Amino acid sequence: MGFDRIARALGIQEDQLARALPFFGVYTLLFVALTMADAIAVTLLASRIGASALPQWYSLTAIANLVLIGAYLTRAARTDSGLVFGWILGTVATLWMLAWAAAQLHDGIIPLGMLFVTREVALTMILMHFGTFLQDYFVRNELNRILPVIYAGGRVGGILGGIVVGSLAPRWGTVNLVLITVALVLVAWVAVQRIYRTTAHRDEPDDPPLACPSSGDPAPSRMTSTRRFLYQVGTVPLLGWLTISTLCFVGCRWFMAYQYTAYFEVHFQDEAELAVFLGRYTQVALGISLLLQLFLVNRLVGWLGVSTTHLLYSLAMMGGLLGNALAAGLPMAVASRFIEAELRFGLRNPVHQMMANRFGRSMRILIRGWTLGLLIPIGTLIASAAIASLLKLSGAAAVGIVGTLLGLAYVLAAVYVGRAYQQHREP
Repeated sequence: MGFDRIARALGIQEDQLARALPFFGVYTLLFVALTMADAIAVTLLASRIGASALPQWYSLTAIANLVLIGAYLTRAARTDSGLVFGWILGTVATLWMLAWAAAQLHDGIIPLGMLFVTREVALTMILMHFGTFLQDYFVRNELNRILPVIYAGGRVGGILGGIVVGSLAPRWGTVNLVLITVALVLVAWVAVQRIYRTTAHRDEPDDPPLACPSSGDPAPSRMTSTRRFLYQVGTVPLLGWLTISTLCFVGCRWFMAYQYTAYFEVHFQDEAELAVFLGRYTQVALGISLLLQLFLVNRLVGWLGVSTTHLLYSLAMMGGLLGNALAAGLPMAVASRFIEAELRFGLRNPVHQMMANRFGRSMRILIRGWTLGLLIPIGTLIASAAIASLLKLSGAAAVGIVGTLLGLAYVLAAVYVGRAYQQHREP
C-alpha cells in the first residue's frame, strides 16, 4: 500500500502523516517502556503485596503528582517544550533506576510500592507534556485529525512491551525488566532532542480570553491568572463539566483497577504466571485498541460526533463497574483492565483531547495542567480514601456498589459535558 493510500485509510493528508511519523515513533518507544512498567508494577503488587495495600500507594501517587506537576507548571510556560521534555524523561529514568536499586537492596514492600508510584507519575508527566510538545509542531485544526494516529504509537508500543514482558519475565525475573524500561526512555530522550533541533515549529494565533456567559465580558482583568482560570471553571459550562467528568472518571478508574487487581491476586498462583498472562493479554488487548484507534476513532467521531463518542466510553466504564459488582471473575477482570487501560488510551484520551481543543492554545495548556496536575491527584486521593474506608467498614461488596454509583455519575457527567461541547462557541 502506498504512502498516500495509508494516509487516506487513516483519514489524514499525506503531508500530515509524514510530519506525524517522528512523533509516532517517540510515543511508541515511551509506551513500550510504560506498558512494561505497568505490567511489572501490577505483577509485583498483586503477587507480593496484595490489593489491600493499593489505597495507600494510590494516595502517595497523588501526592507525588501534586508536587512534581506543580514544579512542572512553574517551568513549562517559561521554558521551551523540547527542553522540558528532556528533563521529564531524565527524571523518569532516574526514578525507575532508584526503584530498581531499592528492590535489589531491600526486598520488601517499599521498593515495590515505589515502583508503582514512579510508573504512575511517569505516565502522568509524559501524557501531560506530550500534548504540549505536539502544539509546537501542529496547529489546532490538524491536531484533531492526527491525534488518533500519533497516539496509536502507544498501542504499538504496548504490544511490543507485552511481548517483552511475556518472553523475558520468567527468565530474567520481573523486577529486572525495569532496566530495559530505563534504556527505552533514554532512547526516546535522544529522539525528542532530534525532533527539537531539526523540526520546524508552527505558530498558532491564540484566542482572546473566554467570556462570562452571563455578561459576554472576559473574566475581570483585576483577577490573577489563577483566579481568572477558576472563575472560568465556574462560568464556562464546557470547562466546568470537563472538570466534573474528569473527577468522576478518576474515581471510576481507581475503583475498577482495585477490582481487577484483587481478582488477579487470588486467581494466579505465582508472580511468573501472572507476568506471562499480563504480557500475552497486553499483546491482544493493545492489538484491538490499535485497530480501534487507527481505523475507528476518527470515523466514529465523524459518524456520532465527539460528545457521543465520549459518552460511549463512560457507558463502557459503568458497565465494567456494574459487572464487577454482580459477576466478578476472570472474564470480568480482563474486560475491566481493557476498559481502564487500553480503551482509555485508545478512545477516551484522544476524544477528551478533542473536547479540550475547543479552546485556544494557551487555554489548552492550562486545562492540561488543571486536569493532570490537580483534578487527577485530588480524584485519586478521594478514591483511595473511599476504597480503604469501604474495605475496612463493609468489605469488597461495598466497593462494587459504590463503584457502580460512580459509574452512573460518570455517565451523567458525560451527557452534560457533551451538551456543553455542542453549545460552546469561540469568543
